[in-house]
Amino acid sequence: MQKIICLLSGGADSATMLYHTDCFSGIDDKIYPLTVNYGQRHKKEIDCSLKLVEMLRDKRIKKVQPLKIIDMPALLSGSPLVDINLSVPRQDEGKQKQTVVPFRNTFFILLAANYAKQLGGDISEIRIGATFEDLENYPDCRPEYFMALERLIHLADTLHGIKINVPFNLMTKKQVYACGVDLSVPYENTWTCYKGGAEPCHVCDACKEREKGFEDLFMTDPLLEKK
Repeated sequence: MQKIICLLSGGADSATMLYHTDCFSGIDDKIYPLTVNYGQRHKKEIDCSLKLVEMLRDKRIKKVQPLKIIDMPALLSGSPLVDINLSVPRQDEGKQKQTVVPFRNTFFILLAANYAKQLGGDISEIRIGATFEDLENYPDCRPEYFMALERLIHLADTLHGIKINVPFNLMTKKQVYACGVDLSVPYENTWTCYKGGAEPCHVCDACKEREKGFEDLFMTDPLLEKK
């Protein structure tokens, strides 16, 4: 039996990873979804995480565990995603690097490692949903980064067997969403926009990448069809 922590943001990529993990893990495995409230302006993602886990638990309550939410407000800064005094750039401005939250994935994975210790230390994997499009602008989404952080966790404590699994690291949004459509991921219950408005802004990089991923599949984003 495996025990797997899935870092779940409530966005389309991590939702696909959660459903992929549920589908392809063993019937006796345990999945522990973990969401971090880090002061992000798009807090709607947290509500989406709760809904996604609730829907999966309705099907397999013994396999998918209740969502764990860890609060770390006001700790991360330096990005419009966590500083409402900074404006979120449009994709056509070419300023995506400004949206990087410094060391965000480092914090997330180390929090997941700490959670693994709380659960008894016999967690097999920590999974995170970084994709190919993330590699150019987000240094903490590169394969070599995840390998180095896994080694650090092994050196820092007794979690010597735990793995950091990034199943979509070399997959495009199109490929990830194609996988998710096959798995019936409820994308209408996910949120990707960097702004926390009532509707997606359609101009930030997150919105544009998401819309293109579905367009490449000749689909309309299910979130945009949900009215």
